[in-house]
Amino acid sequence: MTFLGGCLVGIWRGATKADPAGAFVAIAISNLLAGTIAFTISGVLAPPPRWRHLFIVGVGSWVLSLVNVFAFGVPVEQWLSGAIGMAMMMGAGGGLSYLFKKDPPRSY
Repeated sequence: MTFLGGCLVGIWRGATKADPAGAFVAIAISNLLAGTIAFTISGVLAPPPRWRHLFIVGVGSWVLSLVNVFAFGVPVEQWLSGAIGMAMMMGAGGGLSYLFKKDPPRSY
């Protein structure tokens, strides 16, 4: 989903000739929104325990984003700091997923 958001921002930048700083902010916002939506969907579809599933998805997504270091020249430091953004999206999306699907009651 973040890829599609980035494509939309690229189309917008090309059409409006937006300055690079504005495009950077737009990509950051797009990534946060699209990632949060993706984690919301993942949380709704996740089997219990939901947070364990979301953590695994978050770590997997972050590790897969390592391809950006090799393919697109993203600095390693920037990739490492991306874990913070991934955690924010996971937390927000996981929390929002409870609006759409509650956890079943526990049986002790």
